[in-house]
Amino acid sequence: MKKKIEIEIEFTGTDKLVKKPSGWIEGGIKKPDTKKQLDFTVYETFLDEEEGDLWSPRDDAVPFAGGLQIIINGTRNGYKELGKYFLALSELDISEDPDYHEFIDDMISYDGKTNIQLIFGKED
Repeated sequence: MKKKIEIEIEFTGTDKLVKKPSGWIEGGIKKPDTKKQLDFTVYETFLDEEEGDLWSPRDDAVPFAGGLQIIINGTRNGYKELGKYFLALSELDISEDPDYHEFIDDMISYDGKTNIQLIFGKED
């Protein structure tokens, strides 16, 4: 099934980055207001061949503590697909399963050395 929704997107300035004479770049997109609406937990994972080559945290794993920087690069289409994914998740009625969550488990770093499994839970 497909559902059409209408949204507004906001930029800081226009929808085009502008290079100033000083060399600084001006513009961009408005940061999302996610305070108290999103949180995250980070666990170290290992390749669990007994579970069908899934990357999973160990049973006794504790959340990672410290600072991380995750850099995600993508194409215009890649970001549109990610945006559609998040919009679909936001619109999904989860009343039958309040613990519902989705996985994106095929994100591999540019150098192929790191796997990231993103799990998106939803609260209504």
